[in-house]
Amino acid sequence: MKNSPLVRKLSAFVSLSANELAVLEKFHDRRRTFVAGRELFHQGRSGEAAYVLAQGWAF
Repeated sequence: MKNSPLVRKLSAFVSLSANELAVLEKFHDRRRTFVAGRELFHQGRSGEAAYVLAQGWAF
């Protein structure tokens, strides 16, 4: 879990407890893969979910 980009980023600002690390680890259990070029959000629509980008690019 220490290699998670999210954990590395958060750890730069705060010390994470074992409980917090366990919660963050659960995020990786629900992975989704998106095809390149697929839109994740559409302008003007509210988002139904939040994502943590673990690999690749988004803009």
